[in-house]
Order: sequence, then C-alpha cells, then structure tokens
Amino acid sequence: MTFIQAFRYEVTADQSSPFSELAALVDCAREAGASADTPVRAVPSMQDTDIVDHLLVELDSTAVPAPKKVAVSLAVVQELRTLLGDMRESDGDIRDFKAGLQACHEALVELADGEDIGNEITW
Repeated sequence: MTFIQAFRYEVTADQSSPFSELAALVDCAREAGASADTPVRAVPSMQDTDIVDHLLVELDSTAVPAPKKVAVSLAVVQELRTLLGDMRESDGDIRDFKAGLQACHEALVELADGEDIGNEITW
C-alpha cells in the first residue's frame, strides 16, 4: 500500500494571490520530501478545462523529509567570523572573548531549539 501525501494550492481565475501563499506551499512540500524534480500538476476546473483550479504536489511514502534549515543573516555570520578570527589571532588567550562567546552560544541554542526562527538574532 502506498501512502500519498498531497499539497494543494487553490487558484482563482482572474484574481491574484499573495506570493507568500505559494511560497508556503513550496516550503511545506519541500519539508515533506519534494525535490526540484517533483512534479507539480495543474488541475483544470471541471467547468472549463482551460482554467486551472488548483496546483497539486503529490508525494508517496518513499519521499524522505528534508532536514530542517535555519537561515541566519549575513550580519550574524560576519560577527561570528570576526569573533572567531580574533580568537584565532589571540595566541590561545580567549578570556577577552568570553562575553562574545556566551552571547553567540545563546543565540545559536535559541535557533537550534526553534525559539528564534524568523527573528533576527543579535549579540
């Protein structure tokens, strides 16, 4: 028996929808295991086959869910790069970096635990 997981996006003829709705469909399908090669089917309206009623992404039980990803802003990566570079050049004495390390660690723990996803992390 094959289990099919479907993601459906309703389309209204002659009307626009927020891009965020389509992006959410893509994100959900990707998290469930859709890849760049997974087909998306345009299902026509029963009344007029020239009009798309909805988009459909179907995944069978062999789809492997994608690992969770967390986006971190470039500013945060640059701050971390600077901190690590300064530590590298400190001849092993990292006592001056304790506060920066603690703040960085706390921010990363929050991201890893899902507490700050979608929020800008600062330290």
